[in-house]
Amino acid sequence: MNTRIGTRKNKVIVSVVLSLMMVFAMMPGMAFAASTAPAADGAATAVENSITINPLTKTVYVGDEIAMSATVSTEVDPYHVEWSSSDKNVATISKKNAKLLGLNAGTTTITATLFSGADTEENPTLLATATMDVTVVETEEYGFQGTKGQTMKLTKPSDIMVLEIEKNEAGEITGYVNAIENSIAPENGVYKFEFTMSAGMNNFKPTVFEQSSLPYIKILNADGSAVVTGLTYGGYDATSKTITLNVPAGELNADTEYVLEFGAEVQGNSADKTLGVPVSFNFTTN
Repeated sequence: MNTRIGTRKNKVIVSVVLSLMMVFAMMPGMAFAASTAPAADGAATAVENSITINPLTKTVYVGDEIAMSATVSTEVDPYHVEWSSSDKNVATISKKNAKLLGLNAGTTTITATLFSGADTEENPTLLATATMDVTVVETEEYGFQGTKGQTMKLTKPSDIMVLEIEKNEAGEITGYVNAIENSIAPENGVYKFEFTMSAGMNNFKPTVFEQSSLPYIKILNADGSAVVTGLTYGGYDATSKTITLNVPAGELNADTEYVLEFGAEVQGNSADKTLGVPVSFNFTTN
């Protein structure tokens, strides 16, 4: 008799507990973890090979270099990831270290591919792929270019398009190649170019500039193989912090392609801060 009553009480208690669990489970923010029995043979569940490109944390502007990354899930060891860009005119990305370089405004698809084996293996097995669309946008800052503590930006003409950012095998920038999109015409018998620099503009000294930098700023022929003429110093505007360079109209032919080149030695007021690499601008006279 006592046993029967105890059994009935136990059933009632279990029923109440289950009912309460169902009520709590329906409440927002509440959850109960269900226990699962291990596999009969004790074998662990295999991890599925997957790769996900991590979201970018900033806008990619023309001229920007950004390191991309991916999250990998695999039991394969070793493994490696290779990167590629669908439109290299918009942006390039280094195959192994995922450094993205924005070249021109537009959208490109970045692909990260997970392979088995080391990156030196000749015939690796493809394990998984991931893609992400990356949009490169123009900004007024895209014209600032340089590598050794000094950068410069051409402000007149200002319609600049990046053609190429040259690199060596180690991935180091060796030069910037740009184009002035519209043909330029002389003003009062003079072709004028204006530019600013990131360092040395608050204490600009014309004599220092003419001695240390002006000799390295030249007009070359279209293929860059010969110097056509040098430029003369035309003044400094302290408000806009821009330097004016002049070329007499008679020095250049009309309707002809040229290259304006700022040499790697160009500086502000400090020899320790130079462009480091040549910065060039292809242009056509009017």
